[in-house]
Amino acid sequence: MESPQLDVDAYQRALDDYSARGGIVRAVLIINPHNPLGAVFPPDDVVKLCDWATRNNLVVLIDESFSSCVFAPDSSFRSFLSYRSRLEKPENVMYLWSLSKVGIIFPRKA
Repeated sequence: MESPQLDVDAYQRALDDYSARGGIVRAVLIINPHNPLGAVFPPDDVVKLCDWATRNNLVVLIDESFSSCVFAPDSSFRSFLSYRSRLEKPENVMYLWSLSKVGIIFPRKA
């Protein structure tokens, strides 16, 4: 099985297609590492998808509850919290540690 990818072009096509059929998308959920495969999404890919989502007025939910489930020997997990400052609009991204234990990160006012 091929590892899942955070392909911004694929997300854009899906958003355009769903919107053209009258659908409304409000959020994107990223589960990193992927469940059940344990694939780790590279920080650059997560940042690109988050920035794309906020440019499309979408909220991003990042769930890292499977951070201890990395199976590929050459993969290493880095928490979103370690690179969230790279985002265009970090205030549009919510960090979760499973859907039942929400840890929302609110930006500090400058």
